[in-house]
Amino acid sequence: MDEKRPELYVLQMEGRTRYDFIDKGEFTTYEKCYDAADKIAASPDYKDEDFIIFEPATGFRQRLSAHLFQQEQCPECNKTVSHHKMCRTYDCHGIPFRFVCHACYEKIMLSKGYDGEYYTEADECIDSDY
Repeated sequence: MDEKRPELYVLQMEGRTRYDFIDKGEFTTYEKCYDAADKIAASPDYKDEDFIIFEPATGFRQRLSAHLFQQEQCPECNKTVSHHKMCRTYDCHGIPFRFVCHACYEKIMLSKGYDGEYYTEADECIDSDY
């Protein structure tokens, strides 16, 4: 009886040429690949290189741009997180307003404010900006 092997995703970094890749490990989920890329990007010898998630079963490659792993500060709680772990808030017109960490996003956009109404950052809109 054949046992089905779990799908593996290989995290790679671009080498010197476009087709030269350096394997950084095999992972069972995309999320684990992102976490491993986060750790590599946090190391002092990281040089803003793109990452690639390679799926050997299908041959599919997904490029992860280096800017996704830059550390940014959440404007709400001042916690430092990777850009790809931040969520964008929207004002009452659906226009993107700012990036915040996931915990602050839930606090701002998904919960009720002190007055019992949902907060939409509508008061952050300045009509002259539109």
